[in-house]
Amino acid sequence: MACDAQGHVIRDRSQDQGQETQSTTSNEDCLESHTYNRRETLLEDPEHQATLCIWELKDLSVFKLPNAKGSTWIQAQREAALQIQKQMMEDYDHVTQLYNTTLQKSREEKATYDDNISQLQEVIQAHEQTMAGQAAVVKYLENEKSKSSTTRNRESHQKSTKIPDPPTLTDGIEPAYDDWSIKIKMKLEANLDDFPTPALQMGYVQSRLGGKASSHINPCLRSTQNKFQTVEEMFEVL
Repeated sequence: MACDAQGHVIRDRSQDQGQETQSTTSNEDCLESHTYNRRETLLEDPEHQATLCIWELKDLSVFKLPNAKGSTWIQAQREAALQIQKQMMEDYDHVTQLYNTTLQKSREEKATYDDNISQLQEVIQAHEQTMAGQAAVVKYLENEKSKSSTTRNRESHQKSTKIPDPPTLTDGIEPAYDDWSIKIKMKLEANLDDFPTPALQMGYVQSRLGGKASSHINPCLRSTQNKFQTVEEMFEVL
């Protein structure tokens, strides 16, 4: 160990430089080897998947440099803090960008949904108008059908003009049979609404007979085996 003129011990500066170099090297190794826990972001957009750091206050004092001078320890702490701050700002900027992108995408999707809803409402309104028009047409046709049915019923129930009754046929001389048969057939045809069935027609013809004509036709009207079925059969017998 060397001493100066006053007897003070002269310290070997090479040893201090070696220790300082060792401390600086340890500091750099610690900075390079220090790692932080990371986790996946919760955002679901595949284009913005990223890993974000989990920072804690203790991260600012993780560097312990053995045998380091105070100035060296403060410099290392400053470098670590700046590195952490830089990474935190980058993560913050990235999260902000993700938020803005997601917000813009949500606004665009909402605008698309609103436009689709507006279009669907227009389609529904047009469909309702079409249905209302069809309902009006159906109602009009039903009313016309009802009017037509009422008119037909009125016409069917309207009595035909009554034709005068032909004279009673007795002996075929006065009136003559041919003249009488023409008149009674026209009567049955013109006033068919009064004689719609064969029985009514035969009954009316029998009411216009008398004398020999009535006596000649009555047996066939009373018979159960050879009874007349139509008015034409009566004319054939007369």
